[in-house]
Amino acid sequence: MRGLILILLEDDTANFESRIEAALAPFEHTEELIAETARKDAPLPPGWSSWSYPHRDLALNDKDTVRQFYRAGVTGAFLPHTAMVYALPEDYAASGFITPDGQWHDITTFGWRVIQREGDDNAAALEAWKKHFQDTIWDYSGCLAVQVSVYT
Repeated sequence: MRGLILILLEDDTANFESRIEAALAPFEHTEELIAETARKDAPLPPGWSSWSYPHRDLALNDKDTVRQFYRAGVTGAFLPHTAMVYALPEDYAASGFITPDGQWHDITTFGWRVIQREGDDNAAALEAWKKHFQDTIWDYSGCLAVQVSVYT
């Protein structure tokens, strides 16, 4: 499964790529984690097996943020996918996000399922997720947001 997530980081250009990797690291689906959850016959927790930056069509291209990084002498593949949270479109949506305190917020924790079973209500889960996403993301309006595609 693939999902688009946001990594929210404090507004600081220093060591930016390593900070992205550090924010993602605790959520990696390692071989050990996969084997352990299989032994317990449990679902994998939210996380990733691999990740990349999204296709250019999904780039945020926030000129002010790019300018801020260039002025600091920082470049990288993350730049087209980075924006201040306050600069995100009002209707921006993602299937998850990681807050600066290291918490992963995910649509599946609201009951949304890729494969629905009897009794699943993806419409209600999606509405609950949208509310949580909008209510929570704007609490971090002064943070930088980097969007990545995660694969499980």
